[in-house]
Amino acid sequence: MWEWKYAKEPLDMKLLLLRLIGNIKIVIIAALLGAAIIGGGYTVSKVVFGGPTEYEMSQRFYVQYATDPQVGLEFTYINHASWNMWVQSDWFTERVWDYTFADGLNPAQYGLTKETLSTVLSAGLETDLRVAIVTVKTTDAVLTEKLSKALAKVMQDFAQQQIEIEEIRLVDTLEVKEADKDIRALRAVILGTVVGAFCGIVGVLIYLVLDDGVYLPSTLSYRYGQPALGCAFDSPDGLKLQPGTLENIKTVYGELDKVALTAVEEDLSLPEIADLFEGPEFVCVPSLCQVPEAVEVLKQQDGVLLVVAAGGSSDGQICHVLEQMKVHDCKLRGMLLVHADKNLMKLYVLPVKGE
Repeated sequence: MWEWKYAKEPLDMKLLLLRLIGNIKIVIIAALLGAAIIGGGYTVSKVVFGGPTEYEMSQRFYVQYATDPQVGLEFTYINHASWNMWVQSDWFTERVWDYTFADGLNPAQYGLTKETLSTVLSAGLETDLRVAIVTVKTTDAVLTEKLSKALAKVMQDFAQQQIEIEEIRLVDTLEVKEADKDIRALRAVILGTVVGAFCGIVGVLIYLVLDDGVYLPSTLSYRYGQPALGCAFDSPDGLKLQPGTLENIKTVYGELDKVALTAVEEDLSLPEIADLFEGPEFVCVPSLCQVPEAVEVLKQQDGVLLVVAAGGSSDGQICHVLEQMKVHDCKLRGMLLVHADKNLMKLYVLPVKGE
């Protein structure tokens, strides 16, 4: 009789990969949803809810460094990070505030304080270490221009305070313009696509691992310990037996007087399946899941063929039917898989001659 070996069944990586490829549409849909949700959400948040328009103004200053009298060389250059640190320091912000106020504009009217003024100032270097670029960015064009003028004056004061700097000259002043929004929609879409595809793959893999349905005839053999006599595929003309299946059925049931055909699923057409066999006349018996009393007919037979639909039954249903047959001493001699995936079978095993 049967022996349940589901707990000892190894994970079939080849079958898992083939079924994952078969569900690639789900992964593609998940990737598109990820791109739409993450990429679209990011773009909407930046464009629609990106806050007020900002205005920026940049100025270029040429820094002439003084010569160190001890070595006869120029002092060490101020690097990019140091310039930004200086411009955002209290020494700079207090003087920028005072110069702006003296120019007839109170930054406090625009919601700024001396503590928050540093957030609208920045500085750095592009290529030449002697050319510093100072930028002011606020939500008001007039405020941006006034702060930039004040910052230019503070740069001159800064040159006088540093022995390392001989002078700072204003080289170029750009007009006030709308600041470009930092919208990286393409990166967000790519990220969303990758995240969506990853979630889709993980979701499909979890489903496939937890799915205990039967998709290959060999699974019937090593999981339930019963001979797998073959399978039947769907075709435009109805069910068609896999080459070799009919010979297996004749070998097992051909010399028996009374043989029965039953299924695990309730909706399988047993007469249609029985018509595929040549030789033994099978008695069609309803599923024990639907008619438990049918076991009385099965135990009177010399041989029983159990039909399982590919992916149509849970492991629990199959085990229930097999357990009932075992209790009533039914002579189960083989199992047949129907509605099998022909493409999956071809990819999993080498095609049979005549296929």
